[in-house]
Amino acid sequence: FQQPHAFLLRRNKSEIADLPSKNIVRLQCPMSSSEAQLHRGLIRGLKARGHLAVLHDFTRLYQHPALLQSDAEDQQPAALLSDSSKLRAVIDVLHSIRAQREKAIIFTRHRAMQSILAKVLEAEFGIPIRIINGLTKHSTGGTSLKGASSRAALLTEFRSRTGFNILILSPHVAGVGLTITEANHVIHYGRWWNPAVEAQATDRVYRIGQTKDVHVYLPILHDETRA
Repeated sequence: FQQPHAFLLRRNKSEIADLPSKNIVRLQCPMSSSEAQLHRGLIRGLKARGHLAVLHDFTRLYQHPALLQSDAEDQQPAALLSDSSKLRAVIDVLHSIRAQREKAIIFTRHRAMQSILAKVLEAEFGIPIRIINGLTKHSTGGTSLKGASSRAALLTEFRSRTGFNILILSPHVAGVGLTITEANHVIHYGRWWNPAVEAQATDRVYRIGQTKDVHVYLPILHDETRA
């Protein structure tokens, strides 16, 4: 690299692999009246509370209004589903995926939201929902599974189950080397500010070895009254 005319040749995976298509689906999720009321309340509090504190509450509200409360993970599945427009939209997508007997991965970084998703999805679909996050070596999340406390065991279970299945992951554990091409649906439920992290998470599914078209869902909660 000390030579003045040296250059690097960069090749991306689309040039060396015949990958199927990747489709980005933006799910528009209009806020309910109660969600919109909470949203407007947070906006009014920007000056009084400071932007940073309110921004944290915005990220919670945009995933589930229950995250603004201290008992979010203790609420019942029916109430959690009823209170979130975004969660209901994701459930609808998952029913469509189940009808196709395909698998989905859901990325969200908040652990409380991971637990809420596991609880609601287990109640909705009647299957055990596993979570892989920074605590996976100590706890599987969702319904406990004897002998499946490690990341490798959880991934093996997900890959080997035939037909429909769901896996919840933190985007921060979706690093290089993690391949889950058994799934071809990716839902970014709690999106992170860094698009590179999100793209890397998607690439756990969209990579060499994937044989099906990949569908990436971006559920977007919005306040129609402020449009």
